[in-house]
Amino acid sequence: MTHIEIKKYFNTQRDKPMKSSRVKLPDIAKRVFWEKNQYVTHNPKIDAGQIISKTSTDKFPTSATTIRFHSLKNKVATAYFYGKLESRNYGNNSWTYPSSKLTVTFPNTNPSNGRTPWGYSYQGELADGMSRKEVDATLDYIEGVMQDFLNL
Repeated sequence: MTHIEIKKYFNTQRDKPMKSSRVKLPDIAKRVFWEKNQYVTHNPKIDAGQIISKTSTDKFPTSATTIRFHSLKNKVATAYFYGKLESRNYGNNSWTYPSSKLTVTFPNTNPSNGRTPWGYSYQGELADGMSRKEVDATLDYIEGVMQDFLNL
């Protein structure tokens, strides 16, 4: 398949209704947190209870998605999809960490080449029990919240 055929295939798959009843907009909104910045605090689409203080990524909520803006000027953000919290013991030491981490960097434009479309950049692994369609639905929700800001 050519890249154009692959893109068309994914677009048709994305437009199909989800079979799982687990993915609902209110559920998604409760699992998405936003790292505090000027845009987030002034966006009426973001509930104040979903805004967290600036922190390191290892302190982001687990079993949730957290959005961090890297550049408000260039409108670049990353969504951190964290899995469940796990613990490990090694001798007298113990530590906790998310079972999986997927990062998705977007928006749909790249300022270095005249703001032409380029899509998403994925890195990491998807949490057990989370489907690709759930990730797509979450990203659609995030883009819907940021729509005015990103001029989509």
